Amino acid sequence: MKWRESAYIVLYVYLKVFNRSQFHVVHFETYKKKPLEEVNSIFKFLDIPTLTADSIEAQRIAKKSPSFVGKQYRRVGGMLEVTRTLLNKFYSRFNGELAALLDDDRFLWIK
Repeated sequence: MKWRESAYIVLYVYLKVFNRSQFHVVHFETYKKKPLEEVNSIFKFLDIPTLTADSIEAQRIAKKSPSFVGKQYRRVGGMLEVTRTLLNKFYSRFNGELAALLDDDRFLWIK
């Protein structure tokens, strides 16, 4: 079972038992673009103090690069467009179900 399939299934089962307000799902692409804002949204969800932009912790978060950007990634390069198309086609059903379940179109993975 792949991650996107399992994420949808696990969330679907949990949401049958628990209230949606008890979950905070992080959209990875949003986290990559705005890490401090996303971390602060998690902190707000947990009802703990958020970070100010000038705090040391916030500066560390802002400087941290995603783990996939390494020597191997730079050497191999980005994903081929044909591969991206195949994966999007394969996962579109699961992405649609997850987006509907979370009421969040960001999980449709549409550019």
